[in-house]
Amino acid sequence: HVRIHEIDAARPFRVFEGGFAFPSDGAKGVRAGSSAKMEKDGEASMIVALEKNGTRKPVLQGTAPNTNLIFPNATIPGLAGEIPQGKSLLVTAVFAGTHDADQVPECEIADGEFRVRFADRTVVVPRN
Repeated sequence: HVRIHEIDAARPFRVFEGGFAFPSDGAKGVRAGSSAKMEKDGEASMIVALEKNGTRKPVLQGTAPNTNLIFPNATIPGLAGEIPQGKSLLVTAVFAGTHDADQVPECEIADGEFRVRFADRTVVVPRN
């Protein structure tokens, strides 16, 4: 799914946006560019920052044992960074499941709307 956050901050602050937890045991974690991904046996959990000129960095956040009800040892792909005072826009794609996890949606902001493209599909979201 795609998350869109328009933030008007009174002061700078740190942010962390998490994807879906993934079992750590035997999984491979990858951080590259603006994405973080956990994968094993054709399954993946991925988060990607889609905003232009974004400063969030990909992280693989381990959890304490048994804090996830499904996976005793889990890792959460995430994006960490800082938001300056004023207006910021965060656009994030989050995925978990089976598919070519190297495919990533694209987001364009034009004419007062967000256009999110993935594979052969485009979804338009009004900006208000």
